[in-house]
Amino acid sequence: GRAALSGIKDITVEAALTAILDMEDSVSAVDAEDKARIYSNICGVMRGTLEAPFVKDGKSFVRRPNQDIWFRDEKGDAKSLPGRSVALVRNVGHHMFTDMVLCDGRTVPEGFVDCLVTTAAALQDLRGTGLVVNSRLGSVYIVKPKMHGPREVALTSVIFGRAEEFFGLRRNTVKMGIMDEERRTSVNLRECIRAAAARVFFINTGFLDRTGDEIHTCMLAGPVVRKQDMRKEPWIRAYEDSNVDIGLHSGFAGKAQIGKGMWARPDSMKAMLEAKIAEPMAGASTAWVPSPAAAALHSIHYHRVNVPERQMQLATRPPAPLDLILTPPLLKVMPNRDDIEEE
Repeated sequence: GRAALSGIKDITVEAALTAILDMEDSVSAVDAEDKARIYSNICGVMRGTLEAPFVKDGKSFVRRPNQDIWFRDEKGDAKSLPGRSVALVRNVGHHMFTDMVLCDGRTVPEGFVDCLVTTAAALQDLRGTGLVVNSRLGSVYIVKPKMHGPREVALTSVIFGRAEEFFGLRRNTVKMGIMDEERRTSVNLRECIRAAAARVFFINTGFLDRTGDEIHTCMLAGPVVRKQDMRKEPWIRAYEDSNVDIGLHSGFAGKAQIGKGMWARPDSMKAMLEAKIAEPMAGASTAWVPSPAAAALHSIHYHRVNVPERQMQLATRPPAPLDLILTPPLLKVMPNRDDIEEE
């Protein structure tokens, strides 16, 4: 900084405007005790009371929610930026059951309990009694995975409505993120959005879960291509494009998130910086990354790509053909013994 004519020694970038608190894939909650710890942590985040002590280089530190950042603009006026990401909470899907709550001695859908606890955790934020603010507009943001088509999206909306009634909240306080990771949802995404039109704030794509459902859907037709070849198949490109097309034509531009999937190699940040710019170029207004450092690096892509302008360009292209999304990724040549052993 001393040598720079500008006097700048460091640059802070605004990144991770939203972050997902996960109850699903990225945590290992195998029983009621594990899940109770997750619920406790999410309550702590929403209240602003969660703390995490740790030791680094022999020194003790405590992580806690950041306060808002105050600064003066070029006119000398005081301004602030939120010091924290807006927390979105990913519940589990409809097809998971749990014994942490029993109804007439039977297990209940775990996602029902997740919704109730997530909404309860957010009450202090909604009432303004927490130490920090999460939603600036009085909403609860739940990301719902593993939904197979519009009927399951409609079921989610009903569950959200029941939670609102239970806690005396305004209708549509609980917003819904729709994860497009099942074949039935991909080909009916427009109807899925319609089923949650008053709640939806987010759609996204994801390679691993969507590929798993593709394999599960067509497995009786024969063996599928290997993982490293799956991204070359017609269905995956059509699926990625269709998600953006439908989001844009449903009015998401400037209002709701159109997302792309996780960068699954947290130690390969140079490769991420080179590759993940393709996602805003594809029309995504957000994308998943595995760490705060990755979020800071990925934010650079949104300075290099004017996403609203790019979305306007993409909105004029023909929609992705449904036939391509429905093309199963079957092997054209049966693998030899060496290929099978390697796989």
